Amino acid sequence: MVRPRNLPEPLGNLAAAGLAHETRNPLGIILGLAQRLSDDSNADAQSRKVAEQIVDAADMATERLSDFITFARPPVPDVCAVSARARRH
Repeated sequence: MVRPRNLPEPLGNLAAAGLAHETRNPLGIILGLAQRLSDDSNADAQSRKVAEQIVDAADMATERLSDFITFARPPVPDVCAVSARARRH
């Protein structure tokens, strides 16, 4: 990810995740409308076929955005107490 030099990494990650989230919202609308068209028995076969292609592409884009959001979000450390006297094996 390209980031301006003065932008802290956590802020850059937050911005990337926000952008991906905001992109996913309109994709959801496109996906829903295309699904309705592909299921519409009154629509012609060509329109239903194109709608199914839109559904497939929107599903793939949504999956990639979800992966990107996961990648951009910093991991939460798993912190637990450890005894200093714990025996080593």
